[in-house]
Amino acid sequence: MAPTDIPQSMDAILNQITTTNSIVALNQMLRTALPRDVRDSILASPLASGQDPLSVLDVRTNTLGILYIV
Repeated sequence: MAPTDIPQSMDAILNQITTTNSIVALNQMLRTALPRDVRDSILASPLASGQDPLSVLDVRTNTLGILYIV
């Protein structure tokens, strides 16, 4: 992921979680792409629609993303 592709919202992160085919790439993105000082704030925020991102994700297919959010 290039530095210009850093997700800046929970919606962008949710999109990455649900569309990435490589669990290794997703892990790398979630671990390193988000600046540490804002990572917790972004991961704890709701979607732009106000919906809880955990209610959108499927635990069987999006386990890694759910673990990062929790």
